Amino acid sequence: MHEAKGTGTEGYETTDMKMSVIAIFLIGLGVMLTGGFVSMLLFVRALEGASRPAGMTLAPLLEAEGAALPIEPHLQQNPLAEKEAVLEAVQEHLEQYGIVIDEAEMQRAHIPIERAMELVAAGEAPYRQAPTTAREESRQ
Repeated sequence: MHEAKGTGTEGYETTDMKMSVIAIFLIGLGVMLTGGFVSMLLFVRALEGASRPAGMTLAPLLEAEGAALPIEPHLQQNPLAEKEAVLEAVQEHLEQYGIVIDEAEMQRAHIPIERAMELVAAGEAPYRQAPTTAREESRQ
């Protein structure tokens, strides 16, 4: 019925592949996949350990303040303290008088925001004149 060796006229392979070759291939593939996975885990753990300088942890600082830990990378040593310092500087600027532009043809100052709201509410705020166009200047 079935001949082990073909005559060469069938047009397809007539001999079977040995199971030992398939088994060796599958075992080798499994060993390579397992080795790759294990080496990847070891590499990632080594990187995690080397990413932070010794003794520096951000979690206790942020958790003590009740804030969630921001996503990586942590570019600031203490982000909450730095944020508070920036907000204090901005608030201090908003509450003071000062010169913004000090040129001969134009001088501009800033005033505290509370005082500005009082002036606007009273209708005493100094407004700049609306810019004139060339057509309006020619009529004058």
